[in-house]
Amino acid sequence: MEGEGRKAAIPHVSALDGARGLAVAGVLLFHGGHLTGGYLGVDFFFTLSGFLITSLLLAESSRTGSVGLGGFWARRARRLLPALAVLMVGVAIYSVALAKPAELTQIRGDAFATLAYVANWHSIFAHQSYFALFAAPSPLNHTWSLAIEEQFYVIWPLLFVGLLTRFRRAAPQAVLAVSLALAAISSALMIVLYDPANTNRVYFGTDTRAAAILLGAALAAWLAIHGPVTKRNTRIALETVGIAGAITLAIAWTRLDGQSSTLYRGGFLLCGLAATAIIAAAVHPKRGPIAWALSFKPLCALGLISYGVYLYHWPLDVILNQTRVHVHGWPLFLVQTAVTLAVAIASYKLLEQPIRHGQLTSTQLRKLTPAIALGLVIALFATTNGASSPVAGSTPSNGKTVELAAAIRKNAAPPGSRRVLLVGNSTAYYIGPAFEAIHTNPPLAVFNASVTACTFPPQIIGQTVKMRNGARVRRLPCDPPWEAAVVKAFLPQVVFWMDDDPPHGGGTYLGRRIDPCSQAYDSLYQRTLTREVAVLAAAGAKVVITTSAYSGIVGYADYRADDCQNALKRAVAAHTGAQLVDLANFICPHRRCRKKQDGITLRPDEYHYYGPGGEIVAKWLIDQVR
Repeated sequence: MEGEGRKAAIPHVSALDGARGLAVAGVLLFHGGHLTGGYLGVDFFFTLSGFLITSLLLAESSRTGSVGLGGFWARRARRLLPALAVLMVGVAIYSVALAKPAELTQIRGDAFATLAYVANWHSIFAHQSYFALFAAPSPLNHTWSLAIEEQFYVIWPLLFVGLLTRFRRAAPQAVLAVSLALAAISSALMIVLYDPANTNRVYFGTDTRAAAILLGAALAAWLAIHGPVTKRNTRIALETVGIAGAITLAIAWTRLDGQSSTLYRGGFLLCGLAATAIIAAAVHPKRGPIAWALSFKPLCALGLISYGVYLYHWPLDVILNQTRVHVHGWPLFLVQTAVTLAVAIASYKLLEQPIRHGQLTSTQLRKLTPAIALGLVIALFATTNGASSPVAGSTPSNGKTVELAAAIRKNAAPPGSRRVLLVGNSTAYYIGPAFEAIHTNPPLAVFNASVTACTFPPQIIGQTVKMRNGARVRRLPCDPPWEAAVVKAFLPQVVFWMDDDPPHGGGTYLGRRIDPCSQAYDSLYQRTLTREVAVLAAAGAKVVITTSAYSGIVGYADYRADDCQNALKRAVAAHTGAQLVDLANFICPHRRCRKKQDGITLRPDEYHYYGPGGEIVAKWLIDQVR
């Protein structure tokens, strides 16, 4: 534990530094594509934060009878804001030097949400999936968790002061009861609000993710009331529970996929309880196996700089990608990690610690903070100037789409390159960056004209998508009206048509219900796709139709509907002269879907192709083109 001010000082426990190191290592490995459940390291951070912050509040209230909110928030600001300011300066530079025009809209929104510490809610309202972060990465995709913690730092001390005012000496008991009650409500909300087709709301929501933090708070209150266990049998039981918690997290971190229904139906709660058990064992004055393991010096050293490591690692991963570094897999991960550690150590020694320990006076900080914040807002607004809706988003059209297609053909396609156009739904959208990253001969010039959350055939009424306010609106067409103009402007040589959305929704056509695998649906689909192929081939391009691989998302797999749609694609390809590429058989031979190839996950969210796995699929698709 760390002391933060004389009044709030609490003993330092090296094992908790190791716990921080373990948590951030899990996140690094997850983002590197080497640990399936490493994202759960964030929840370990949450539980640690709840425990430490509540311990600080309880210690101060025990010593002084009150809590100085101004001092508490000032200490938090000293700890968090300097490194965040450096990160935002880096993002501004990235926006000018490296970001593509289509990225600027997301970067601008992410940046302002990060500065306001509401990035998690921004991700919900913008429909950004954390598990699709490899597809079109923003350097600020990871700041949602910092927002949740900061919201806790604001709200929890206020609630704590209210409980302290009301209950006085019984405040720890009140904190324990309220923590457990709120954790139960949070867990219940996650189960109730969970939607297998859209996990963003429960994954990013402060209310649904608060349980992990509150369990840490409950542990702090319990220890304040009862103190550490002293009896030998109880001590053995505590260590046994801690070891069981470690085993639970080991299983979850290595096996629990981020889209698993188990995760949202009690999995997060179980992991929070496991983390709480580990922390309880780690902080016991008499060191046991858990504390001994977490006190491993390299792990503790990583824990000391864990804030900087977490803050800087993802932007550096985005910059130091496979295309720029020219390596992949573990070598790429080692390069990214080495640079991250160097930057985090420099930040810790030269910036974070000096400011945290009084390099700047409180008066100077009060004056500098709003000035720096205003400067960052201006800088970020200026450097993301020209932000526009991405081509592969859900905006139907404007002239900029066609202009961008022409500009890429004219300026971004090197001599001798092969121009590749991607059309369809989110499957095409997410694999787009993978096409841009792979090295082929001749090189590729890629334009992504896909439309996320779209429907095909577009004549069907009733296929909807859930919006931010909970309402459902009709999906946009996968063959938007500007598509023909894009083909004319870009003059593609190869067009990939990818519409892998599970077609089990059905809808209304000409006033009557129409469902996949029915004669009416099949006839409409075949006619519409035939017309679509003609539009895409108008400039002489080779049109490639990919079959739909079965989804691995719970509740989404519809083998019969996918088989019917793939049969229609084969018929259209044979009739029109388009090439059919059997992606379904490559991913799911004999209906048994492969999760990995050569140790690399093909579909991190069980549905879309992105990251290193997307590059494998993109290279395979290119190799199939006749």
